[in-house]
Amino acid sequence: MNPRALLAIILGATLVLTLVFIVVIPGVERGGWIEIAGVMAFIALFAVGDRWLRRLLRRR
Repeated sequence: MNPRALLAIILGATLVLTLVFIVVIPGVERGGWIEIAGVMAFIALFAVGDRWLRRLLRRR
């Protein structure tokens, strides 16, 4: 399998799971805004990492 396709699948699965946690966790636990902020920070970190990885792969 193409490494980029595998990365795309992993990113897609991570995004879906992240959206599930954004919807489910605040409804189940108190302090849901802290959970949402943590998930948003994780998404931002993942987006920056993805951009950095694309630059790295493009240079090769």
